[in-house]
Amino acid sequence: MSAGKRFTLTKFDKDLLGYLSDGPSSRRELLAKTRVAESEFDKRIKKLKAKKYVVLDGDGIALGVGGYNKSRQLDAAARRKETKKERVMVSLPEAKPAPKQEPKTEPVKPERVEAPANAIDLAEILKQASERMREQKGVQQKSIEKEPWPPKRVQPKESCELCKGEFFLSVKGGHPKYGHCFCGAAYHKDCYEAVMGGDKHCVRCGRKLELYLDKESEEAVHSIRDVFD
Repeated sequence: MSAGKRFTLTKFDKDLLGYLSDGPSSRRELLAKTRVAESEFDKRIKKLKAKKYVVLDGDGIALGVGGYNKSRQLDAAARRKETKKERVMVSLPEAKPAPKQEPKTEPVKPERVEAPANAIDLAEILKQASERMREQKGVQQKSIEKEPWPPKRVQPKESCELCKGEFFLSVKGGHPKYGHCFCGAAYHKDCYEAVMGGDKHCVRCGRKLELYLDKESEEAVHSIRDVFD
């Protein structure tokens, strides 16, 4: 090596001096720590020995005076660097924590539920009920229009109190109403005469029956008399 070329410590050299600053170590121990090839290791140890950085003592390797001084320089430089780093960290303004952002949540879309096949459609039911009401109203209106106004009173059919037969008149004589009891019971002529030929009491009220001709019966009797007169 030429005298003018400056010797520079490598990373390997600095790590090795750091290991030896704790005390002498064997060659085998230093090989295990550095994990370099033996040939490269031995070559570099010879250069450090020539610069008085290390001293060989059999299989052991220790720091030389140059190595001791250099290791102290390296330690001091490391401490200064650490102190400077701490000062820079202290002088920096305290970083405020970033505001906590709530996770954005997407609005939940209502899930469309399909109606079951047998579901009741309320609108359809109301529509059908309305149509039925209109139809019923129309039927009632038609029935009112057909009925005569004022409505005719239906006279109940009167029947003989004894035989329960109806009264009717005809050209051939018919079977008209002949007489009434004061209670309102009416009789055919034959039925009336049968009662008079018996106990003479009204079948309805039980009172004594007397002849009482209504207007239609009187007119019928007079018409018969006029024929024979």
